[in-house]
Amino acid sequence: ETGKSTLTSEANAQLAQLGAILMKYPKDHVTVAGHTDNIGSASNNSTLSLHRAQAVQDVLLQNGVTAGQLSVEGFGASKPLAENSSKAGRAKNRRVELYIVDTEAKR
Repeated sequence: ETGKSTLTSEANAQLAQLGAILMKYPKDHVTVAGHTDNIGSASNNSTLSLHRAQAVQDVLLQNGVTAGQLSVEGFGASKPLAENSSKAGRAKNRRVELYIVDTEAKR
């Protein structure tokens, strides 16, 4: 939703499942990246995207993932997946992405 960083109950359930999986791989690192549509100022969108990422991080922490496994970033509207000219496009751009890195594979 435009201007919101709250998670849906479905997202909370999916993140709880992901948290259980990530607990089995304590050496993996997860970057949580928040994004917004282009509605509002760049400054507000930057803050909102970070709050979205932090909301996801909070759920993962509540489900056993360690703080050392997680980092958060907010990209605002700078990395859209779709055009912001339509309601559907803006909805696709309001998202949080997770990037999981297997640190064992780097050795």
